[in-house]
Amino acid sequence: MEKEEARKKLLDDGYIVIRGGLSKNLATSVSKSLQETLEGLNTPQRRAFPFQGSMVPASLLHEPWPQLIANEEILGTLRQLGAHDLRWLSGYLISKPPRSPKLWWHQDWWAWNNGLSFADMPAQISVLMYPTGSTVESGCLRVIPGSHRRRHRLHDSLPPAHTEEINSLPYDHPAFETQDDEVSIPLDPCDFVVCDVRLLHSTHANTTAKERPGVVLWYLPNYKDLPPDFQLHYSQNQCQPSIEDRKSMSRLTDLLIPQSQMGQNSSISLERTPGATF
Repeated sequence: MEKEEARKKLLDDGYIVIRGGLSKNLATSVSKSLQETLEGLNTPQRRAFPFQGSMVPASLLHEPWPQLIANEEILGTLRQLGAHDLRWLSGYLISKPPRSPKLWWHQDWWAWNNGLSFADMPAQISVLMYPTGSTVESGCLRVIPGSHRRRHRLHDSLPPAHTEEINSLPYDHPAFETQDDEVSIPLDPCDFVVCDVRLLHSTHANTTAKERPGVVLWYLPNYKDLPPDFQLHYSQNQCQPSIEDRKSMSRLTDLLIPQSQMGQNSSISLERTPGATF
């Protein structure tokens, strides 16, 4: 796909699928590392997030995180899509257990009362990959194209994402329903998806007897263009390494949020639900 065509698809649909973007060696290495991480989790950690799966923050001191974050295929794709001061924000292992339910529909933007919410290029973009692959049966990603830029009927019924309220919804709530305009995105181990932070997305249930490991990496495509309060807010993210740890991360230096901003407070107000005029 040509550069301009790919950028237009991201801006119009809110996501783009990159087929075969990762090497087989990388997918195999990541899968092995993630399996070792999962085997080290205790039962409460495994059961804390029944819908999305394990939410293990990235540790930049341990593989596979540094090689994933700085992967040239991923970074090159993001730059082709329009990133010109690219910074890494956070990352998680989101492995979905066997026989686990659908994930609720949600979007991950948190500043809907700010004009930045209506920019063409989102303030945040995610990269999702599944190093053993994903299918409809194993709980692959599903999205609603265009829901990052126009109001959808789900916006009127969804509680804010990642809250106790949404985690306790009954299974017959609209947050779990199949939508006429949804698109399922099965992926091979070497594929990845780039998503706009505002895009409504979910997963299918994992109806198989096997775990479905996945990774999400969050990036800020145009960091220097963000308002100062947004830069300060992002600097507080738990996945950003300490000043001391940064000394051993030379290959990631240019991708991290500047350490000069760490420890400062932002006055930005949080609003996780889009307004009626969206």
